[in-house]
Amino acid sequence: MSVRGIRIWRRNDARFQPSILVEKNGLDGSLLFQGGAIATLDSDSTDVERRSYQKIVDAYGILGVLAITKDEAVLVAVTGVLSVGQLYGADILKITNVEFISLRTFGSVENVDSRIIDLQRLLSSQMFYFSSLQSYDLTRSAQHRDSHDCSDARFFWNRSLHFSFQRYGIDTDNWLLKCMAGSVLVRVVYVGANTGRVALISRLSCERVGTRFNVRGANYLGNVANFVETEQLLLFDEKECSLLQIRGSIPLFWEQPGVNVGSHKVKLRAFETSLPAYHRHLSQLQHRYGEFAIVNLLGRKEGERVLGDAFKTQHKSSHFAPLVDFIDFDYHAQMKISKEAIVQLKKKMSPHMTKHGFFYSMGKEIVKRQTGVIRTNCLDCLDRTNAVQTAIGLQMSHDQVAFLNLNAGKVNVEQRVEEILRDLWQKNGDQCSTIYAGTGALDGKSKLKDASRSLARTIQNNLMDGAKQESFDLFLTGAAYDPRLFDRACNILPPSLIQESYYYHGKL
Repeated sequence: MSVRGIRIWRRNDARFQPSILVEKNGLDGSLLFQGGAIATLDSDSTDVERRSYQKIVDAYGILGVLAITKDEAVLVAVTGVLSVGQLYGADILKITNVEFISLRTFGSVENVDSRIIDLQRLLSSQMFYFSSLQSYDLTRSAQHRDSHDCSDARFFWNRSLHFSFQRYGIDTDNWLLKCMAGSVLVRVVYVGANTGRVALISRLSCERVGTRFNVRGANYLGNVANFVETEQLLLFDEKECSLLQIRGSIPLFWEQPGVNVGSHKVKLRAFETSLPAYHRHLSQLQHRYGEFAIVNLLGRKEGERVLGDAFKTQHKSSHFAPLVDFIDFDYHAQMKISKEAIVQLKKKMSPHMTKHGFFYSMGKEIVKRQTGVIRTNCLDCLDRTNAVQTAIGLQMSHDQVAFLNLNAGKVNVEQRVEEILRDLWQKNGDQCSTIYAGTGALDGKSKLKDASRSLARTIQNNLMDGAKQESFDLFLTGAAYDPRLFDRACNILPPSLIQESYYYHGKL
């Protein structure tokens, strides 16, 4: 996938309406975009049509068509990528640049809508990834690869950009990319003559996406801010081991309004109003992952104490209380007392880790499945959450290596894999934090570095996140509707209409 396999042409004759022609290496014919419609042309028709067109760009792939206003739609082409490694024979590519090609006008699309510049910056910010092969869908973990045929809608970020193609019967698998947001990190490890890969994949959900102070807590449907599924993947020969963990904002109605500097005040809505959203969120987790345990890392100071108490009270009053273990651990306070405090937390989590296990397969044979996950959260689900998820991942890596039977001879594979994973988890924390908070993670190792990042976060969150939030909304919904209006509509429309989605047809 090092070659740009897409060629895009435009007819610039003002006597005709704007028209775009797209060709792809390995596919006969082309796609013709004209008058708001999309048609497929065979090879002969393409050759004839192309004579009156000029090439405008070569691209690595197409994300789809985005309606940016009622009168303007653009073709989103990926023109810059970086390879982060290979998984399952596919190149995993990080998007570094995109171009928007107008389908309705001859002029520059930036002149039509100023938001395009911010959106281009977002899509080129190295948080989006795609696989070079259809056979490996990045939106789905190894655990869920065989559970359904379609992509996981939670992590399929450009899904709405495929709709206009599907409307005209275009095979999107052949013509379009599927991209996820988050972090993909891959390392090669050698064991004797064998080569394996260690990977960490964090999939950020697009269902309640946003920046740190713009989007908090849950919405009516039970989707939470900063929900991330992280897969710790070990691949050797035909064997694969996959461990899933999840993080996400506290599933209540809460926010942090106004200018936020230093200690951030938390505003909670009436306790009873959160109950339906809380139940929906936990029901979705149960449906998707089976059993799960909650690890809450909030402290006892000011807003965190109020929010943490509300979280515990809501859980105790829900029908999930006897089914889902709620582990409360004041991370900052306990770590100040002793750096070994995390050992005590691991002891509390250990029964769940042992019971849930991990996914393991040999070739096409599934040997064992992961039967549950640990859901970790702090206030932002960033720094403290990443530290605890790292501890879980490193502890479980020993069992993964043992199951793969890699500790042969003098080579200490277990130690080597742990060192790689420790580095990957640190980088994963930085990348997840950059998306949500604008800076890398605070790790507690350097006070100067953490203070610098805290200052940068304050500036980013209060002055710059508004434009980033608008870009998220524009990319995910286009000109169709304002997501804030959708939240208001949830208050008056019947639940049966609001809940008409993948979750309620057994296609989660």
